Amino acid sequence: MRCTKPRNPDDIPARWGGEELAVYLPGAGLCEAVRVAERIRGKVERYSSPSVTVSCGVASWSQDDPHKSVDHLFQQADRSLYAAKQQGKNRVIVFQR
Repeated sequence: MRCTKPRNPDDIPARWGGEELAVYLPGAGLCEAVRVAERIRGKVERYSSPSVTVSCGVASWSQDDPHKSVDHLFQQADRSLYAAKQQGKNRVIVFQR
């Protein structure tokens, strides 16, 4: 699989736990974050050999969010990730408030 430059120079991909990755997209809206997650999922599915799947949990926050914190954001993304795994894997799930 080929790597391309980030969508934005402020994007931060990082290893999060054993087999999990986190991608922080500052300034991206929820729809754009879902598009990025779906693009990652689709490329891994298409180009991996042997075939592997990717489950993605997407969460977002805004300046006026009363629960705005990094911990809260990652908790939401983690819940969405596990929902994606429980719903059959190889999918993108968005945290619903």
